[in-house]
Amino acid sequence: MLALVQSLVQSLVQSKDQSPMKHVTFLFASTITATVAFVSTDANADFFRAISNVVRYQTQSGLTNDYYGARTQGIAPLAGSISNVSGTAWDFTIPSGSFTNSVLRLGGPSASQPLTESEVDSFLNTHTRGLWTANTGTSTFQFDTTSVVKSAAQRNYLTLTASSVALWENIVATNAVGTFTFELTQSLGSLGFDMGNWGTNGSNVSWDFFDLASTSFSLTVSAATEPSQRATQLFLTASTAESTLYSANGNSANYLEVSVTLVGGAVPAPGAIALLGLAGLAGRRRR
Repeated sequence: MLALVQSLVQSLVQSKDQSPMKHVTFLFASTITATVAFVSTDANADFFRAISNVVRYQTQSGLTNDYYGARTQGIAPLAGSISNVSGTAWDFTIPSGSFTNSVLRLGGPSASQPLTESEVDSFLNTHTRGLWTANTGTSTFQFDTTSVVKSAAQRNYLTLTASSVALWENIVATNAVGTFTFELTQSLGSLGFDMGNWGTNGSNVSWDFFDLASTSFSLTVSAATEPSQRATQLFLTASTAESTLYSANGNSANYLEVSVTLVGGAVPAPGAIALLGLAGLAGRRRR
């Protein structure tokens, strides 16, 4: 699992003018209580981000109303801090002042415990939508996400064609190896996303970034010597462009949303490893 995490920690985007970047990438699994986070910062010490992401399940029939995760994150400079709208304590902070996280649920797909749309929306309303507070270490300012936070159903999600979902299910069922091509119903760019990638919950499958205009991608499945290395779930992750909600006195705060589509295999038993997605896509040049 650690090797997979390390391989996925990459620069998510490179600015057109090649200016210094800051990027944060996070992976989470249902059985992992600690989070591995890699943070690089530049000279822009007063840059803040609020991020939310939602995990939604897809079958051959299309998107379902089953959700398997909701998350609110805050990114702050090391000397500062950021508070979500609920004002309650974050689930954890890594390292102090730089990253905060609040999670509704991660797991599955477990048929007995999917999240409903109303549960996800209630979480977003409590933790994401509304007035945030940012502390730079020497000053405090607020920014409001009310106008930009979308409900679970309002968000766009990358989806596979029915035949591609069937292809993935067949790969999982037969333990097939090789390079396989999958088709998206719409491209990243046509859905209003500006970056994204795909990955799996197993170490025997390659991963990569999506091309904005492409509606197809290929993945390579290698033989897994251990059952735990086999990928059973495929996730498609995409993020919106950032919305600048505050910019004054050298400080700025942006908001972005991440949508994760989960495809494939019910877990073999409750509590089994179910890697849900690449969350916290935060890697932009300051606008």
